[in-house]
Amino acid sequence: MRGLIADTSGKTVELPVKANFREGLTVLDYFTSSHGARKGLADTALRTADSGYLTRRLVDVSQDVIVREEDCDVQVLNFDREQSLIASQPEVKKTIMGLKQTLLGAVLDEDVLDRRNGDILLVKGKTLDADDVTLLNRHLVEHISVIIPTADGIEAAEPKTFDLGTQDAVAEYNRAMRHHLTVHFAGKKLEEDAYDRQGNVLFPAGTVIDSDVAEKILVSDIPVLKVRMDEAEGVEVSLIEEKGQPIESLADRIAGRCPLEDVVNPTTGEVIAKKNEEISDAQAEEIQKYYDKLKVRSILTCHSAHGVCAKCYGRNLATGRHVEIGEAVGIIAAQSIGEPGTQLTMRTFHTGGVASAEDITQGLPRVEELFEARKPKGNAIISRIDGTVSITSAEDNPNVKIITITSNDPDIAPESEKIPVAKKISVTNGEFIKAGTRLFEGNVNPHDILDVLGVQATQNYIVKEVQKVYRSQGVEINDKHIEIIVHQMLRKIKITEPGGSGWLPGETVDIVAFRAMNQRLDDEGKDRAVGENLLLGTTKAALATDSFLSAASFQETTRVLTEAAIKGKEDPLLGLKENVIIGKLIPAGTGMSRYRKLNVIHKGESFETGSDAE
Repeated sequence: MRGLIADTSGKTVELPVKANFREGLTVLDYFTSSHGARKGLADTALRTADSGYLTRRLVDVSQDVIVREEDCDVQVLNFDREQSLIASQPEVKKTIMGLKQTLLGAVLDEDVLDRRNGDILLVKGKTLDADDVTLLNRHLVEHISVIIPTADGIEAAEPKTFDLGTQDAVAEYNRAMRHHLTVHFAGKKLEEDAYDRQGNVLFPAGTVIDSDVAEKILVSDIPVLKVRMDEAEGVEVSLIEEKGQPIESLADRIAGRCPLEDVVNPTTGEVIAKKNEEISDAQAEEIQKYYDKLKVRSILTCHSAHGVCAKCYGRNLATGRHVEIGEAVGIIAAQSIGEPGTQLTMRTFHTGGVASAEDITQGLPRVEELFEARKPKGNAIISRIDGTVSITSAEDNPNVKIITITSNDPDIAPESEKIPVAKKISVTNGEFIKAGTRLFEGNVNPHDILDVLGVQATQNYIVKEVQKVYRSQGVEINDKHIEIIVHQMLRKIKITEPGGSGWLPGETVDIVAFRAMNQRLDDEGKDRAVGENLLLGTTKAALATDSFLSAASFQETTRVLTEAAIKGKEDPLLGLKENVIIGKLIPAGTGMSRYRKLNVIHKGESFETGSDAE
C-alpha cells in the first residue's frame, strides 16, 4: 500500500492509494499517484527561482564579510599611528600651519630630535621646506630654533625659538597611551616580542603588563605592541542529532577550528590540540573519543570590528590551509548555502509522495523561513521559566489542555498555556523543565528563543536547524558558512536605555558601535548604554547595512536613497558591492591596502613592485 499522497499544492489527497505498483493500480489510484510526479516537475520549473533569490539575499547580507585580521583577541597598539592621529587634529595643526609661511626657507640653528627615541629628524643647517613642516607636525615637535634670513643676509640674522603649540597634544598622546597600557592592557600578556627600531628585544613575548612595564614602554622606542587580551568567547559545539540519528559528528564540526583552551587527553594528560591553533582531522577524531562537546573559536563570537578574523574562521575549505587575510569568506558562504538550494528544491518531494506533518516546511521553504527569521506556521510554544509541569483539561472546552509551569521560586508567577488536544505534547505531568523547553511538537519561533535564552542559543538553533534540512537531503555544508549568515542577522542592537551615549531609546545601532560607545563611556565614568539584540531576516539585515550604496543596489532603491539623503549618511566603502559601484578596487584579496605595495625578493636582489595608488 502506498498510502496518502501529497497533491500539487502540498495538501493531502483524501483518497489513499491502497495498491502498490507490483499488484497494479486502478485508474483512480494511478491518477492520484501521478500527483507526486507532477508536483516534482512543477516544483523544478517554478521554484528553482527561489533558490536563486535566496542566494542573492545571502550574498547581499554577507558581501562585506572579509577576513581582515589574524586574531581579534590580539590588540595592536601602533604608537606612530596614534601620534599621527593626534597630530592631524585641527587644533594641533592650527599653530604650526599658522607659522608655516614664517618657517619656509628658514635655516635650522640646531638638530631637531624625535621626542620618543632621540633620533635626529632634521639636521642643523637644513633649509626648511613644506615637507619638513609637515614632518614637525607629525612627530609633535614642541619647539625649534631657526635663523630667518634678513635683507642683510643670513649671517646678520639672530636665531629665534618658535613654540609649535604641541604641548597639549603631547600631553594628550601621553595620557591616551598611559590609559591604554594601565587600564585596557593591565595584567595582559605580550603576544610577540616587543622590539625597538634598532631590532633589540626590549620585552619578550609573555611579559605581563603592569604599571612598571607600562612606564618603561612609554619612554622606550617601540613602534608596535601586540597584546593578547584573552577575551575570546567561543561557542560550545556538540554532535547534531535528529530523532536519535547523528546528522553531523563532533569531529566534522571541530576539524579546521581553533579550540578556546588546550584540549587534554583525560587519561594520559598530554595536550591533543593547543589553544588558538587549528585542529587537524586526526586530532578531531581523537578529541571525539574523549569529549562529547568542545568550546571552539567561532565567527559567531568574533570581535573584529569589520568582517572576521582568521583564528575565528579557521581553515579555508578550498585550499585545506589556514585562511588568508583578504579572503572574501562572506561571498563563499552565501554561494555554499545557495547553490545546493537547487538540489533541495528538487529533492524535497522525493519521499515517495507520502504526505507527513513535516513535509509541509522542509527543504528550501524551511531554509528560507530560518534565514528570514519568520514565525513558523503552527509554531511550538516554549517555556519561559524553569519549573514543574502540570497538565489539566480546560473546564469550558474538553478539546483544550492547559499546561501550567510552576517555578520553585515563590517570587516568579506560574505560567499557563492553552494547547489544542490535537497537538502532541512533548512534556509530562510532574516533570521539571528548563526555560526554553518545547511544550508540544513543532518548529520554534527563533524570536522566542532570543527572548528567553539569549543570543548564543538563537545562533545555535538556526545553525542546527539549517544543517538538519541540508543533511537530511544528503548535502554537506560546513557550519562556518551558516555561522557567517547568522552572525550578520544578529548585528543590530535596539537601545532601551541610552545612558550617557546620546542615542535615543528605540534607536537601532550596530553591535560594534554599541561596544565601542560603552568602552568610551566606561573610560569617561558615565552610565553605559543598555540595549537588546535584534534578530533580523536576511532581507532586513541587507537593507539595514551601514552602506547605503549596497542597500540601494539590493532592493527598495528609492526609499534607501531618500532616507540616506535626509540623514546625510556617509558610506564607509567597506564591502565589495559599494566599491564595485563607484569603480574602486574591492577591499579583498590583492585589492586590500596591505597588499598594495609589495617588496619582491628575486634571487637575493630586492626590488619594489606595485604602488600606493588607489
